[in-house]
Amino acid sequence: MKKARENVEKALALNEGIAEAHTVVAGIKTLEKDYASAAIEYKRALELNPNFARGHNRYGVFLFHMSDLSGAVNELRRGQELDPASRVSNAALANMLLFERNYDEAIVYARKAVEIDPDFAPGRLALGEAYLLKRIYGESIAQFNEILKSKAAGMNLQVAKADSAIAYANSGRKAEAQSLLQDLLKNEKDMLPYGYATIYAALGDKDQAMKWLEKEKLTHFRMATLKYDPFLDPLRSDERYNQLLQKPVEDDYE
Repeated sequence: MKKARENVEKALALNEGIAEAHTVVAGIKTLEKDYASAAIEYKRALELNPNFARGHNRYGVFLFHMSDLSGAVNELRRGQELDPASRVSNAALANMLLFERNYDEAIVYARKAVEIDPDFAPGRLALGEAYLLKRIYGESIAQFNEILKSKAAGMNLQVAKADSAIAYANSGRKAEAQSLLQDLLKNEKDMLPYGYATIYAALGDKDQAMKWLEKEKLTHFRMATLKYDPFLDPLRSDERYNQLLQKPVEDDYE
């Protein structure tokens, strides 16, 4: 943080009109929990360079953390339009469209991410989750299996396992879902409580799902996912879930 601040101040001293520098300042302000100033810096960056794809992408992610889903989708859509050959831009938009429940369009952009880089786990996860939410279970499981047999990073592997368990649960293959869940629980700390909650929600065990959700740190990102994640729809009629949504956000951007 100290080095980032020192260097971005040097950049702005040389030229106050550098859009990339204002995006860095926005990131620093966010980490300092000064969200109002962060928003101002993102807007300033995009005023200086409306065609700054990464700026739109980062601002979109910031808006989602602030629970502005429509704003997030708009910014990530613009980022993808400006950089259509980016695996990150396509996967990020696909993921946000899942929260918007626009599954058909999510498939379009997730496919693009996978076409650009077949080994890009976030793209395959988005594609598999879109198929899962459309109840095309065979295709969703196939995408998750591609990740599980790849050299993907640990967190992506855990999410692929969790998503596979949800797909098995939703398609009536509950024994296989339970088997994957038990495998994940052997190394419980490798996955956030949120992941276990989504599996238990798919299995219809609301008590266990809520037990795991109550272990989660209610950051801005987590509160946004609680509001929008379709994988938690089975819990939305539960009063305990609604009470969780009313809790104050912990002062942490993560």
